[in-house]
Amino acid sequence: MLEFTSAVLASTLQLEDIVSFIWETIRSTMGIKSGGIFVRSAPSRVYERIFPVSHDGPVVEEHLLVAELTATGRPILSRHDLDDNPRFGPNCEAIRRAFDSVSAELLMPLALKRDLIGFIAIGKKESGAFFSADDVDFLKALSNQSALSIANALAYREIQSLNAVLEQRVEQRTAELSRTNHELHSSIRRLEQAYSDLQRSQQDLSRAEKMATLGRLAAGVAHEMNTPLGASMTSLKLLQDLVDEYTSSVEDPAVSTTDHREIAFEMSTLVGATRDWLRKAAAHIGSLKLHTGAAERGGEILPRVASRRRRRTAVVASPASVTEPVGGGMLFGEPTATWRSRETRTGADESSLQRDRRQPRGGPAKSGNPGQSAGRRRHDGDSS
Repeated sequence: MLEFTSAVLASTLQLEDIVSFIWETIRSTMGIKSGGIFVRSAPSRVYERIFPVSHDGPVVEEHLLVAELTATGRPILSRHDLDDNPRFGPNCEAIRRAFDSVSAELLMPLALKRDLIGFIAIGKKESGAFFSADDVDFLKALSNQSALSIANALAYREIQSLNAVLEQRVEQRTAELSRTNHELHSSIRRLEQAYSDLQRSQQDLSRAEKMATLGRLAAGVAHEMNTPLGASMTSLKLLQDLVDEYTSSVEDPAVSTTDHREIAFEMSTLVGATRDWLRKAAAHIGSLKLHTGAAERGGEILPRVASRRRRRTAVVASPASVTEPVGGGMLFGEPTATWRSRETRTGADESSLQRDRRQPRGGPAKSGNPGQSAGRRRHDGDSS
């Protein structure tokens, strides 16, 4: 019987199955009708009846029965020991009432290394007979095996509880990690969006700076082109006045050949001045094309620049062309200069020419004026 009991108790770690088997073994072997198995609850340090299930109150550690089981260290504590042992004298009635509170005739401690983890309360037999020596020996042997099995079951239950707590913590940490990863991904997406916005802002700023530079460049080009074009328009207007004057003097017998030559000379002078101003405008346009096409033409830039400089030098060195600079400027990093031609009327000369043109050919003129033409001097001689 004990071998079978040991095999069954060693085959399981479930506390409910162990206490159920222990109680059924005691009940079927001895025919008892009351009692139960009490096991200490770790958190509250009280002994609760776990089988058969009952609504009786727990037994605290300070209970007289628990104190006697712990103090005596006896494998079996019987109600009849109260009458035979004089040490129970002062507390005999109290201990007897304690036996009655758990409906027990015998108390079998469940101790492991002098640690009382529980006890078994065994009531009266259904037959009314007393417990024999064989019954006591059987209960002693069963007590040792039951204590070890119950201790293992309690340790297993505690491990299961710790595993459950650990799994719960792992789930919480996993959820926290998942939430943190989600927040991290959200932060990365926000940073990527901010970086993309920054790049677009930088591109817009660069585009705005380029447009501003282009506007300043266009304003500079317009300023550089306005001077030669304005001077050219003025020369053309004066030239048109000379053409009209020459056309009206063709049938005039008072206008001599010398007058016609003077008119032709003035027209030639204005044409030369206009040509010089237009060449300057063409040079500005060529410089603009040269710099805007630098990336495409590559090595063709320097030869063209050298060729333009040689042509410009030849124009400056020509006897009929410009001789001295009257102003300067910068266009695309290259110096530009405005030159006065020996044959170009500017400033006071053009004003004098306009005054002469307002007077008819052959009309009166002041003597000693260095700007008088040959025709005017001839008419003055005739009238004198």
